[in-house]
Amino acid sequence: MNKNRTIAILFLLFLPSLYLGLQAQVVVDSKLDRNDILIGEQVNMQVTVTTPLNKKVVFPPLEKGSQLMNGIEIINIGNVDTVKLDDGIRQQYLRNYIITAFDSALYYIPPFEVTVDGKTYRSTRNLGLKVNTVEVDTLHLDVFNPAHEVVEQKMEIEEASYAFFFALFVLALVCLVLAFRLTDKKPMMRRVVIPPATPPHIKAISSLEGLKAETLEDDKSFYIALTDALRQYIRERFGIDATEMTSSQIIDEVTSKNDPTALRELQEILETSDLVKFAKFRVSDMERSRNITQAVDYVDTTKEEPQEKPKPVIKYVPVTNMRQVWMRRTQLLFITLGLCALIALVAYVIVDIYQSFL
Repeated sequence: MNKNRTIAILFLLFLPSLYLGLQAQVVVDSKLDRNDILIGEQVNMQVTVTTPLNKKVVFPPLEKGSQLMNGIEIINIGNVDTVKLDDGIRQQYLRNYIITAFDSALYYIPPFEVTVDGKTYRSTRNLGLKVNTVEVDTLHLDVFNPAHEVVEQKMEIEEASYAFFFALFVLALVCLVLAFRLTDKKPMMRRVVIPPATPPHIKAISSLEGLKAETLEDDKSFYIALTDALRQYIRERFGIDATEMTSSQIIDEVTSKNDPTALRELQEILETSDLVKFAKFRVSDMERSRNITQAVDYVDTTKEEPQEKPKPVIKYVPVTNMRQVWMRRTQLLFITLGLCALIALVAYVIVDIYQSFL
């Protein structure tokens, strides 16, 4: 009984070491889908590498079309697929190689070698591939169909060729246009778009709304800004140089052009402004708000709405001499590159057509 207990304890102590040893083990295996093929048939050889997680696995540098060994050719090499095992503790790498042989023989495929973290490991089994020849009945040749006569193949233009010739046409056209433009001695022009002028009443109302949002504690500064906006509006709207006139002169000039209500509102604003600026008259916030409202009403009453929405003016002006030189050099460069590309493409087409008839 004590002996069995001792064995059980030793087994339990040895079990973690065995588990860690299995985790650290690297296993390389290779197998064929079948071991017997005819000449030229293809067979899949699968190579699997089982390693602990986060190991760097490097397969041998084989290439498509190369020789796996003497007599066996690699037709295709698949991508490396990975599968996690043992709850993510280990990882398996799988890669497929499509191989074939064109000589009948019994081939011995040596163990497959891979590198894991710089150390080389070999597969655990040897592979054998038997390649059989195709038997031909030489006694009954009449069962085979005779060779076909030579058939003339008509040259057809593929859809991609239409796009190619269209690109040639566009390239030649661009070179022609640039060459024609380069020979033109007229100065190069640039297109300038002049936006329409903002109507006077819109600028005046915008200034007045901005003044309403400002908090100017100084009455004098407030009324200077208010009357400047009105003077500018009167100058642009009626053609009167109100910016250089006194309040009485402005009233005299606009008397014949404004209705009595608008004239009275303007006169009240100008008189209040003169009192504030020259007599140090104090006004309340309510009076300020009232004067701004009167100014807006004056602008709305006397504004002139255009019959048609103003349109931007488009002008063509000559570019500077330095820019003209730069533009002509750029055009010359594009023409040179375009002609080189055009000649190369045409030469390619001629060579391709010539080779198709060989």
